[in-house]
Amino acid sequence: MEHPVAEEARLRDIDALAREFERDREALEAEMARYDDESLSPREREEMGLAPKKKVKK
Repeated sequence: MEHPVAEEARLRDIDALAREFERDREALEAEMARYDDESLSPREREEMGLAPKKKVKK
């Protein structure tokens, strides 16, 4: 059985990593939101992992 102090430290480390991951995810989402889909070329969209732009029939 893990010592209570060691387990508490491990849980704090896990919690800190989870918070860091969430901050990174939010920052990435904000950065991606700044891109205007219309201004990206098909190659840029592919490089960013975005779905191809659907062609709209007029």
